[in-house]
Amino acid sequence: MKNEQNRLIYRRWAPFYDQVIGRWSGLNRARRRSISLAHLHPGERVLFVGVGTGLDLPLLSVDLEVTGVDLSSSMLERAHLRGGKHPSLRLLKMNAETLAFPDGSFDVAFLHLILSVVEQPQQALSEAIRVLRPEGRCLILDKFTPVHQRPSKLRRFLNLWTTRLGTDIERSWEPWIEGLPVEEKYVESAWLRGSYQIICLRKKPQG
Repeated sequence: MKNEQNRLIYRRWAPFYDQVIGRWSGLNRARRRSISLAHLHPGERVLFVGVGTGLDLPLLSVDLEVTGVDLSSSMLERAHLRGGKHPSLRLLKMNAETLAFPDGSFDVAFLHLILSVVEQPQQALSEAIRVLRPEGRCLILDKFTPVHQRPSKLRRFLNLWTTRLGTDIERSWEPWIEGLPVEEKYVESAWLRGSYQIICLRKKPQG
């Protein structure tokens, strides 16, 4: 997966992304579950890394300070239309691997279906953790393969096609948190017999 390739893929995806991905009821339940596990409080600063067309935005209360970033202008245009109810919503074109925010800018970061897309997922996760305040929460929802287990022949064959559609189904998340100042709080099977997982991380307190 290359960032420039992703720009092109998701520009093509944008007009019908919601009609395809947005209709998957299991995935929509997983989005709601991930957001519920964040235990959001009024006034908290929330970041969506890879906000896409904004499918998560209607699930949020309007008393949050919400920022969404994405590499695709075409996806962000649709997120703008969907997020109109949120008075404090900011939507910015930005690379997940180089977030243009100071350290500790957010209370909660969501990475929904982005770590299987970006060119450097470990760097994207590291950036999300960097911009969290100490003890801030990071919620990941994505498709992962079991760590230390070679993907099946079928999965490897399917990955030849899914990468052309903008997602890598052979990635494992566990190695990415090594060396990061986070604690793993919770992991939950979210959809398709565990192919999709929700991972809850908390940034370690200072000191």
